[in-house]
Amino acid sequence: MAKAKTKTKPKSKAKSKTKTKPAVAAKTVSDVHKLTNAKVLTGLLRRNAEAATKTASINGSLREDIAYAVEHNYLHKGAFAILKKFDRMEDVKLAELWPTLLAYMDMTGVTKKIEAVERLPLGDQTDGEAEPGEAEETDDAKPPRAGPALDPATETHGQA
Repeated sequence: MAKAKTKTKPKSKAKSKTKTKPAVAAKTVSDVHKLTNAKVLTGLLRRNAEAATKTASINGSLREDIAYAVEHNYLHKGAFAILKKFDRMEDVKLAELWPTLLAYMDMTGVTKKIEAVERLPLGDQTDGEAEPGEAEETDDAKPPRAGPALDPATETHGQA
């Protein structure tokens, strides 16, 4: 008689490979994140606040000087803002930028837009009025005005 075969699960040929984790070294005091001393931290915060106050004061004073120059010395704020950027640039970078900027203005039609607008000619450089804090001039000695003279009949700049 033949024996009936019973199905048995095949044994896994893969051996169980368990990797043992390397022992984690205990943290030492030198491995702990160090903090700044509270006295140093509060001192830096105080100095930062003082610097911010001084900076705000300087910026406010500069803004006042610029506003005065706009109102009394014919300063064009937009042109001045662009000029400040140019002034901060290194000579070599500015020398690279200028012809490229002019070429871009030509390529995009900006130059044509500028030329299409009828503009008043630029006047001579003026000394302007007294700087803030300086003595004001009397009405008898007005500074020269940049730009065209007023039309005496209409007291406008020739505009209708």
